[in-house]
Amino acid sequence: MGAIPIPAFMKQTGHTRGQVNRMLDTGLEHVKIGTRILILDGAHDRWLKENTVRRCPQETVDTAYIGLRNAVAGTLSGQSADAVASEARALRIAKRLK
Repeated sequence: MGAIPIPAFMKQTGHTRGQVNRMLDTGLEHVKIGTRILILDGAHDRWLKENTVRRCPQETVDTAYIGLRNAVAGTLSGQSADAVASEARALRIAKRLK
């Protein structure tokens, strides 16, 4: 089984040093010899396979959900009560500082 140093791995895969560090933190197989880190052969393929996010198939939609059939998606209009109170407080402070 072979291994390659990080600079060669970066050149081979096109990843940046930061991306490689993140992969090492999340399970990319490697060997540390002194201060050198060597990436094992096939480790990148195994890491990609283990960390690939798969879409959830349509069949897994929760059938127990009871929602409004004719509801229109949207957002609430106006500011929240907290936002209004925060704005009022900011205005009071600004008046005092004048």
